[in-house]
Amino acid sequence: MLAALIGLVGDLTASVIKRQTGIKDYGNIMPGHGGIMDRFDSVLLVAPFMYYMFTQGLYLNRKL
Repeated sequence: MLAALIGLVGDLTASVIKRQTGIKDYGNIMPGHGGIMDRFDSVLLVAPFMYYMFTQGLYLNRKL
């Protein structure tokens, strides 16, 4: 659940950056979907978080 919230923060951060710079889409490689960065903006924050969680074993040692 924390990863989903971090993904939302990444998406909102990218939106703020685009709004401040006056950019609508990060590119036009994928017409109708924005650009590549529009698809992966949330992953940029979630990936380091998940790497940290898996390397520290926080998910492996947790009892469900």
